Amino acid sequence: MAVEYHASTLTNLETDDSKIQYEKLTADGNTFKFPVHALRNSPFRVATLFLSLLCLLLLLGVIGQSVHYQKVQQDNQNKLTALNKNKEDLQERLNTEQKEGKDIATNCEQLMNTGSQLNRKRDMLYTNRYTLTEQLRDLRLSEGQLQASQDTLEKEKAQLKASTDQLQSVNNTLTKERDLQQQQYVADLQQKNDLYASYDSVTKERDNLQNKFNNASRSKDELQKKYMKLVKDLEKLQERHNFSSYEKEKLEGSQKNLVNEILQLKSKLDALTIREKALHQNFSTAMSPSREPACDLQSEEREKEKVQKINDDLTDERDMLQGEVQRLNATINGKTCQTGWRKFQYSCYFLSTVKKNWNAARESCQIMGAELAIITRREEMRFVNNWVTKNQEPWIGLSDRGVEGQWEWVDGTPLTTTFWGTGQPNGHTGTNQDCVEFWRKALQMGEWNDEKCSIVQTFLCEI
Repeated sequence: MAVEYHASTLTNLETDDSKIQYEKLTADGNTFKFPVHALRNSPFRVATLFLSLLCLLLLLGVIGQSVHYQKVQQDNQNKLTALNKNKEDLQERLNTEQKEGKDIATNCEQLMNTGSQLNRKRDMLYTNRYTLTEQLRDLRLSEGQLQASQDTLEKEKAQLKASTDQLQSVNNTLTKERDLQQQQYVADLQQKNDLYASYDSVTKERDNLQNKFNNASRSKDELQKKYMKLVKDLEKLQERHNFSSYEKEKLEGSQKNLVNEILQLKSKLDALTIREKALHQNFSTAMSPSREPACDLQSEEREKEKVQKINDDLTDERDMLQGEVQRLNATINGKTCQTGWRKFQYSCYFLSTVKKNWNAARESCQIMGAELAIITRREEMRFVNNWVTKNQEPWIGLSDRGVEGQWEWVDGTPLTTTFWGTGQPNGHTGTNQDCVEFWRKALQMGEWNDEKCSIVQTFLCEI
């Protein structure tokens, strides 16, 4: 705010000698006229008035300068605050960029480490070919031993069958004796009723008959105990028979796996033979006069050291995997099932009492940490068949909901071994039967039936 100051001198007031009169308004609006010579007689009043006006102007200028300074200072303070805020934002962005740069560097280092590990595993797999060649000979010897064991199991199976037939004949004999005892008991009871009418005359004979009846009851109880013991022995023999069948199927599966492994090892052996020929050819080329012997010898030494290192790494990995397999086998053998579940071999099973459709049944199994049961062996079929009742037809984990006719289990594996009932599956006839249920069969191992997934019934979980 600029303030202009105008100077005035008393000379200007005194130069005019004419009779100029000054006018001054009063409070009531009247005017008074003063001659010039009256003002000339009081010059100090004019100077005082002029100085008062000048001071008033100076005071107004100072106040204006003060207001202007405060406004400028406030603007500068606001600008400084904005600059500090921008500085903090820039510092925060700088910290964020530096952190992202560190994260990118860490990810790059992890990727490089992963690549190195994959290269080491690839080299170890190359060296494993020699070990597999050595194991091929051992597998062939094991194949002969397994064949001998299979023949022995066949003989034991025949012996168990003969024992089962013998026990069945004994069971039939005991059943006949039990029926005879029952008939004798009925006859004694009838005789007792007849003699009871003449109680006064034949009391002694009645006592004798009572003793006979008690003896017959004790004999019946003893026969009942013997019968129950024979039934338990029969069940044990049946379990041994089932276990022998399971071992036979297991050996057949192991034999198939061994054949597949032998074929794979043979293909790997052929590849090794081709590589050996190539190495011989490279060696012959290296020994030719046109190459430098010193350089070739160094290359062969480096190759030999590399192969030796790969062999050592594969040996360590093989030992580690064998230890892991032993640990897993120990864990499986020591596995226990929760309350309400039943253990069979290496799995635990749960048979529901509530009924749900196939999707809801699978969700219920997953909530319990399990899945709908996957049944691929005859022993499992017999186990489930002995468990479920006649009125239960539980869902299992098999369906062709993806593609009609392509059956697969809930874990995504395709169906290989089947236990369909007669005329099943028949969902291709247009009835939209895409899910599988278990049918119980008396004295058999049960069978499968395809059914609509929307039907509600019990279900079987496996973990």
